[in-house]
Amino acid sequence: MKSLLSIFLYFTFLTFTFNCSAEPANTLKTKLSSKVLNEERTIRVILPKEYHKSNISYNVLYILDGDVDDLLKEAESANASLDITNSFGEFIIVGIHTRRNRDRDMIPDKISSRSGAGGADKFLLFLNSELKPYIEKNYRTNGRNIIFGGSNGGLFVTYTFLAKPESFNYYIAASSMIGHNKNLMYKLLNKIPENAEVYSNQEIYFNYGGDDYEGTTNYLPQFYNELSKVLPGRVKHKLEFLKEKEHVPEGSIINGLLFFVED
Repeated sequence: MKSLLSIFLYFTFLTFTFNCSAEPANTLKTKLSSKVLNEERTIRVILPKEYHKSNISYNVLYILDGDVDDLLKEAESANASLDITNSFGEFIIVGIHTRRNRDRDMIPDKISSRSGAGGADKFLLFLNSELKPYIEKNYRTNGRNIIFGGSNGGLFVTYTFLAKPESFNYYIAASSMIGHNKNLMYKLLNKIPENAEVYSNQEIYFNYGGDDYEGTTNYLPQFYNELSKVLPGRVKHKLEFLKEKEHVPEGSIINGLLFFVED
């Protein structure tokens, strides 16, 4: 059943991609002035089609690298199709522009190969103290939040899940670049048993491709194996290897959402 649904969503994604205009309907683009980051940050908010015709409160999907149109198109295609599962519901999409200072914002610890890296804590503070409250104040939300990130964004998603798991309910980490900060990641992983009560209703989905980067393939499988040993049993989790895919596999958002809705 899941394979048929996956095929259906994939072709919906392709159809949506080829028929989508440069700026999708129900999209609001704005700049949020951040005191935490000391800069303006562009965000794109895409509302469900029936948002203005209902009083429903929605889930929110936060997308890192929200300045990449294909990611937003994939999220919209999922939003148009996942209601057939009748279990997750539609969501507000928040695309966060992160390309400008990506290494600074996405990589938690400093590394010699990436100048400026090490600002993930501050970016996470921006998400929790400024962006999320802004979205909750201006849109009808139900308190159930999802985050997606790929590559360095996947590393950030993984870091958030380990350092402040209460930040989101659902985590999608595509091609997480564990190799950038492997020591920090394992340090946080080893603290999970003493902080197990913090993990209440979180779920996390990882994936990577057969033609992925070494910073992912050389570290993520073993890291996930160790993570599986220490996570509380109530935390739903999965690592999916997609042999025919490349770095940040196409369809990662859809696959992650499908994992969250399956029994």
